Amino acid sequence: MEMKSKNARIPALLLAADAEQAVGHELKLEIDGYAVTTAFSVAEARLLLAGHPPHVVFAASPALAQEMVRLAGREPALAGVPVIALAQGTGRAILLKPALLPLAV
Repeated sequence: MEMKSKNARIPALLLAADAEQAVGHELKLEIDGYAVTTAFSVAEARLLLAGHPPHVVFAASPALAQEMVRLAGREPALAGVPVIALAQGTGRAILLKPALLPLAV
């Protein structure tokens, strides 16, 4: 039986408009147990997905989350990955894309 590390982190991608917007979210997500990689554009997020698909995607605003949902429709690496919009200053999060299975072709 394989033992998981008590300090194991969940791989997550954070999409933020800029570094200032990302700082607080990165800190909170790290405290919550995520290993956060941050992208500042959908194009940068797409490049990061090619190497290491995350288990969850967080977006620093609902508009950015919608962009990630559109990307998920075209990107097989995001199939089954939830996209969550973080509401600034409220401590709330909104699941915009539940886990999806890839379409059979």
